[in-house]
Order: sequence, then structure tokens, then C-alpha cells
Amino acid sequence: MIERKLDMSIILINARSSIRIKGTKVVYFDPFKIAEERHDADFIFVTHEHYDHFSPEDIRKVSKEQTILVAPYSMKQVVYEQVGKMVRCAV
Repeated sequence: MIERKLDMSIILINARSSIRIKGTKVVYFDPFKIAEERHDADFIFVTHEHYDHFSPEDIRKVSKEQTILVAPYSMKQVVYEQVGKMVRCAV
């Protein structure tokens, strides 16, 4: 068995369930209360449509042209209406 240690410095918990993981790619889960505009997200995962999990304002702060946003199919319409022009969506 190979034991590997997780480098916790790559994980940032922003607020509530908002998490940023930076490795070879930058991944956000439910970006919320993002303090600065980083525009560094390769992937954004949104778990559901509550305001503290789906925040278009915060998605704009972390998105860049190549960002892919992944959300539940049930959010398809709201995602396209509020952020669809900003990021590529996989719902």
C-alpha cells in the first residue's frame, strides 16, 4: 500500500460550503462570498440552486473564458439565463 499525504495548502474554504482547490487545475465548489476577482477557475461545480451554492456574482469573480461550469440538470434554465454567456456549461 502506498501512503500519500494530502497537501492541505491547496485547499481553501471560503465560506459555508464554498471550496477552492488549486493543483494543476483550479476547481471551485459552490463559489460564495469570494473576496477578490481571481478569474482562475478551470472548473466550477454547483451542487444546487440555493443562494449560498449558486451565486452568479461569485461565479463571475472566479470565471475565465475557458471555465467549465457543472451543475445539476434541474438548474439548466437558471444557469443558462444567469451565467450561460459567461462560461461553458455542462448541466
